[in-house]
Amino acid sequence: MRGTVEEVLAFYSECTERGGLTKENYRRKRDGAGFSADNSKDHAFFGLDIYEHRNLVFWTAQFGIQVCEPKSHLSAHLTLVDRNKQRVTLRHPRTNEEYWAPAELLRDFWPEVDLYEEHIPWASLPDWLQFDIVKGREGNTVRFHDENGTKTSATIVIPLEVDPDACFTACLDSLDKHGFDGSGLEHPERSYYVSLAVNGRFRHLRMYSETGDYALLGLRNKPDEVTFFIQYYPAKSPFSE
Repeated sequence: MRGTVEEVLAFYSECTERGGLTKENYRRKRDGAGFSADNSKDHAFFGLDIYEHRNLVFWTAQFGIQVCEPKSHLSAHLTLVDRNKQRVTLRHPRTNEEYWAPAELLRDFWPEVDLYEEHIPWASLPDWLQFDIVKGREGNTVRFHDENGTKTSATIVIPLEVDPDACFTACLDSLDKHGFDGSGLEHPERSYYVSLAVNGRFRHLRMYSETGDYALLGLRNKPDEVTFFIQYYPAKSPFSE
C-alpha cells in the first residue's frame, strides 16, 4: 500500500471505526502524525505512527489484545540477562522479574563462541555510512566464531548535540545522494526503510546494499535522553583477521 499522510490516516481511521475502536488522546507527545485507539470492552488496542521524507511515507501500524497474565505464569520467551558456565540468568519481559537455572540442565544450550573486539575508525566502513555526525569517530567491532562460521558487526553510539529530527532527516538525505531507493521499487537491492515505535519516538532505519551488507540506525528520542546509534553488518568481514 502506498499513499500520502492524509490517505494513510483516513484509511486506518475508517478501519478502527469499523472495528469499534475509539481514538484516544494520550498525554504523551506523539512525534509525527498518527493516532491511538482502543476498545475497552474487547481489550483491543491500535497504534499508528507515520513518518514522511520528501515524497515517501513510512508508517507502522500495531494492533493487539491486552491480556491480563497471572503473575505466576512465565512467558515462553524470557530475555537473556547473563550467563556463565554455572548458570543462566533470564528476565521476564513484562514483570522484569529475574530467574536463573543451572547451565548444565538447560536443553539446546548454545555452544561456547570465540569473541574478539577492537576499535576501528568509522571512516574505514563503506561511504554510504559516512554520515557527518560520525566523521572522525571510532566504533567497536565484534567478531565471533560459531558453528556457522565467522561473523562480524560494527557499532557506534553517538551523543547528539544537535536536533535529533534534523539529524535523522540528514541521514536519509545522505542515503538518497548515495543512490539508495527509499521506495524499494527502482532499486530494491540498494534500499532503506523506516520503522517506528512508542508514539514515533523510536525510529529505526534499515539500510541494504547490493553487496549483501546491511546496517541499522536507531534514534530514541525520550524527553530526558536522546540515543543515536549505528550498527553495521558486512556480508564479508572488511576488517583484518
